[in-house]
Amino acid sequence: MLVFKARRRVSPALRQESTPSEKRIASRLVEARHEVEKWMERNETALMDAIAHRPWTTVADMIPTDPWYDFQEFLQGELIAEATDAGFRTVDGPVGKAKTPLLGYAFDATRPEASQWAAREAGALIVEINSGQRELIRDLVSRGQVDGITVADTARTVRQTVGLTTQQAGWVDNFYERSLADGIGSGLSSGGAAARANAATARYHDQIHRYRANTIARTEVARAASEGRQLAWGQGIEQGFISANAQKEWIAEADACEICSPRNGTRQPVGQPWPGGEPPAHPNCRCDLLLIPEPIEAIPIPSPITTVTRMPYDLAPSVLRGDFTELIGRRSRAVRQQVQDDITDSFSAVAQQDIKVRVSDDVARQV
Repeated sequence: MLVFKARRRVSPALRQESTPSEKRIASRLVEARHEVEKWMERNETALMDAIAHRPWTTVADMIPTDPWYDFQEFLQGELIAEATDAGFRTVDGPVGKAKTPLLGYAFDATRPEASQWAAREAGALIVEINSGQRELIRDLVSRGQVDGITVADTARTVRQTVGLTTQQAGWVDNFYERSLADGIGSGLSSGGAAARANAATARYHDQIHRYRANTIARTEVARAASEGRQLAWGQGIEQGFISANAQKEWIAEADACEICSPRNGTRQPVGQPWPGGEPPAHPNCRCDLLLIPEPIEAIPIPSPITTVTRMPYDLAPSVLRGDFTELIGRRSRAVRQQVQDDITDSFSAVAQQDIKVRVSDDVARQV
């Protein structure tokens, strides 16, 4: 009997090659997690004592946060650079999938909006990581007390879930339990099964955290690009190079998710955000924005009757006098040749003559 192993589903965004900035952000985030784990290993006795005799808040307060704040400072610098670069590329040419034309003005990178946004964005991410870490510690310590889990196992679980979301921590915990059960089922002693499960779970933890780090890096860089692009558009409106009626259009991939697919092709004024937020709308979102400098609906449709006065050269061909009947049914090349011949013949005959060209509706339809 053939047994097929299920393939883990990976976001299409993570199949793409990471940019240098994304690689740097993900690498620094993994380094921050390793620093926290090393502290836990060095202070395992104190950590276990706190788990056994102190409230969970004491345990949470013991876990160092400096590595996360060091990462915050690094991330802020990367986001400023990405937003500024996107601003320059928006003005100077295409950025992302948005085929924006040259806009004819200079992006002012000295303005504080990009750095202010980067500080808020990086700070919000670190608050999310720290609060998530505290919630995990609370849940793990409380569960250990209620379910009678040993202090050593609780400490191990805390160490093996550093830097993960609650859901991802559940994946790691389940992986350990399955690995332990498989080891015992294969005939290993309890100690041997636990050692093998710990080693396998450490590798799995590393894999899951790298996935999260890559997701964070790709999403944050996308947000920075979106922010820089919209800052550039705002400066263009202020300087009069972009119309106040300009709009932005949501561009989604063909295989976009159920969140982004309904937004594809929708438009909003440049200065007005979408109700659900700008791209990226979710982690690993691949959506983009396209500038519509002037809505097509605002462009006036020219009248079928055109008046030409004081031409700088001679024009009196038969076709311009309304004699279209003889040309109906002829090939386009013959029509073009007839027009050229008429222009050549009459070039010197009616210089600076006022000409009014009127095309009747019925003749225009026939042509």
